[in-house]
Amino acid sequence: MISNTMNKTSTRRMLFLFAVVALLVVPTLLYSLYKIQIRDAAEYQEMAIEQQTRDMLVSPVRGTIYDRNMVPLAMSATVYTIVISPAEIGSDAEAEYIAQGLSEILNMDYDKILKKTQNKKSYYEIVARKVDKTVSDAVREFKTNKATKEFTLAGIKLFEDTKRYYPYSTLLSNVIGFTNYDNEGQYGIELKYEDVLKGVVGRVITAKNNKGSALSFYFEQYNEAQDGLSLVTTIDYGVQQILEKHLAIAQEENNCAEGAVGIVMNVKTGAILGMAQTNNYDLNDPDKLPDEVMEEINRQ
Repeated sequence: MISNTMNKTSTRRMLFLFAVVALLVVPTLLYSLYKIQIRDAAEYQEMAIEQQTRDMLVSPVRGTIYDRNMVPLAMSATVYTIVISPAEIGSDAEAEYIAQGLSEILNMDYDKILKKTQNKKSYYEIVARKVDKTVSDAVREFKTNKATKEFTLAGIKLFEDTKRYYPYSTLLSNVIGFTNYDNEGQYGIELKYEDVLKGVVGRVITAKNNKGSALSFYFEQYNEAQDGLSLVTTIDYGVQQILEKHLAIAQEENNCAEGAVGIVMNVKTGAILGMAQTNNYDLNDPDKLPDEVMEEINRQ
């Protein structure tokens, strides 16, 4: 009799404890599920996508600027960005080997490159930008050289990019203008028609494993870059050359301290065939700009 009473009392106590625990735990679990599945669902989804995918940008080709006869006055050439992915470097020895090889090819400081290999959580450390084909080919040869089988060198990446190039250097410099290091218009036509010339950046999104390596066979989304539109001006390359030549002579002969300006127009249509002022500058080296150009850029 006493034993049955004790068993019932013990059972009641266990049920009571279970009820208390359930009352404490179940609401907490329900709140956690609500928080994860409903309230913060978008945030967790974004974190998961960032963790599971790799997003790379694809640069568009900037549009060409032509004269009236389709002579290119400003165009884009293919160059490359050299990148290190520290997370894909297998050992300190491989990091040192990469730093040594790239420092010799790119003529850069060894310690500076080695430092970029240290952040093992990173997959994208820029080493050099706007590298021409000759140098990029040397990097590819170093990366794929079978003479050294000790390292995979998977941590070295090359990405295609573009660089603005002006084939006639100083011709029409005060009208064409120039771009910055990121191919963004800073002056002249390049700035005025930035939205037309720049194009739309593309993206490549791929799944990655827990080591960061791409799983392109599993998932890949490619949004193609849209190249910029080209512009055809009314300028005539030949007329512009003659105008600039004679303006320079006129300035020197007449000792024009303030410079000289000239415009050649088709009187029947109003089309500008030539437009120039003295004190031109090299569009391929905009770091050495005249003071008046720098002042105008700073006012923008």
